Amino acid sequence: MFQTVDQLFSYFETFTNFEKNRISALRHERLDRMRLLLAHAGMPHEGKKIIHIAGSKGKGSTAAFIGSGLSALGYKTGNYLSPHISNYRERITCNGSFFPEESYLRAGKTIMDLLDSIDDPEFQSPFGPTAFELLTLLALLVFRQEGCDRFVLETGLGGRLDATNVVTPIASVITPIEMEHADVLGDTIEKIAGEKAGIIKPGIPVFSSKQEDAALEVLRKRAKELGSRFYYLPEIYPVVRSRCSLYGSEVEIEGAEEKKHFSIAMTGDFQAENAALAYLVLRTVETDSEALFSGFASATLPGRIETISSDPLIIVDAAHTESSVRRVIANFRNMFDDGVIIFGSISGKRSDAMAALIAPHFHDIIISRPGTFKKSDPKALLEIFRRFNKDVILQEDPTQALETAKKLAGGKRPILVLGSFYMAGEIRSRVVHKSTQEKVNVLR
Repeated sequence: MFQTVDQLFSYFETFTNFEKNRISALRHERLDRMRLLLAHAGMPHEGKKIIHIAGSKGKGSTAAFIGSGLSALGYKTGNYLSPHISNYRERITCNGSFFPEESYLRAGKTIMDLLDSIDDPEFQSPFGPTAFELLTLLALLVFRQEGCDRFVLETGLGGRLDATNVVTPIASVITPIEMEHADVLGDTIEKIAGEKAGIIKPGIPVFSSKQEDAALEVLRKRAKELGSRFYYLPEIYPVVRSRCSLYGSEVEIEGAEEKKHFSIAMTGDFQAENAALAYLVLRTVETDSEALFSGFASATLPGRIETISSDPLIIVDAAHTESSVRRVIANFRNMFDDGVIIFGSISGKRSDAMAALIAPHFHDIIISRPGTFKKSDPKALLEIFRRFNKDVILQEDPTQALETAKKLAGGKRPILVLGSFYMAGEIRSRVVHKSTQEKVNVLR
């Protein structure tokens, strides 16, 4: 029996983990295995009102807004997000707040007993239950035993064969789609959109953020095939405005029949769009109560243009795609004239495209290693950045990278950390004291 949640999550990591190694991942992702786990666990998701979210970027923030909105309506809401920044429990929360440790441990024991009881050769093979499948099962068990009224589930990778895609939701939500994980999801926008569209269910309403034309065509076609009404944010709210500061944003959305103004705790024009999508979803499947906006005002998520220190000023963001980096840089430059960059990206990302966005516009850039959870090559990344800025430096140790950044900033310029969830987590763990992280996540 596990004594701590860290032991529990370490146990899950001993199973096949495609977050660490996605080679041939889709070949081995199979919903029948997840359905078998759920059947042995008593179908903890059945009869629950669930909102299911897929997309390339903005999934976590949209889920946070939806969860906070539901909480403001009086529902106890279980949020299942991935990946985490500092602590596995960030993935399974009661709208951002950790459940009691005993809740995770009790559900973990149920899973251990369940695995011992399943007499199926598939579960003894090298590609038996995956770490993500077990985490998904853990989330659903915790939500059930804690009496959650609503579940908000974010896909881990893609959608069609994702472990979360065993539910029948009240809404399928798709955030912006872009080129990502091409080695697994496909080498065109159309193929990737097809994987994301896999979460669309017959007759269940679909809600989408603004999409590239190619992705939008795939989503519309799939929704039509399944008889699912398609709600497209730019058609319903063609105007989404925001005024952003370091500590939040003022948002205004406008459609043919209504105009709404509200505040959110997260900053960035893209967060305004995520909040607008969340409002569209909840207004349609729940209620258009003004209470939703009080929920949006309290929604936060680690590693999303998050200020983790004011002296010196340090901001971390998990941006790891060309589009997300572009938008973070644009929002950062709207607030500051200059800054020091710490950048760390895992292997397999379009590092050249991200370097082209960052290196020409910042003199002081430090390349570092985003932990060891996933493979990375800081030396190769350095050479890519030096094509655009010969003064970029390498500090593989995140602690040394942070100290170097502080010296370069001189107490006058902000430090911006980006490139991956793991880089954000490495720096965040060195700045935010563990007790503070626990307090924030338990009480908010």
